[in-house]
Amino acid sequence: MPDVSLSHNWGFAVFVLGVIALCAFMLGASSLLGSKAWGRAKNEPFESGILPTGSARLRFSAKFYLVAMLFVIFDVEALY
Repeated sequence: MPDVSLSHNWGFAVFVLGVIALCAFMLGASSLLGSKAWGRAKNEPFESGILPTGSARLRFSAKFYLVAMLFVIFDVEALY
């Protein structure tokens, strides 16, 4: 009986090994081919060629989050 289950699952094992190999290849290729230059200009956000002014961290009121959550709830409800 163990031989029967092994013969049925070899395809899944090959698939899992292929996925692991593909992920390892993509991570290795990106680390070898990727740019490694660091600088002040690399860390600044690019805003269509305009230099950023101020901070990107804005505080939103709780009303914004309440409206956003209600939108998501009713949107999902309308989907069903």
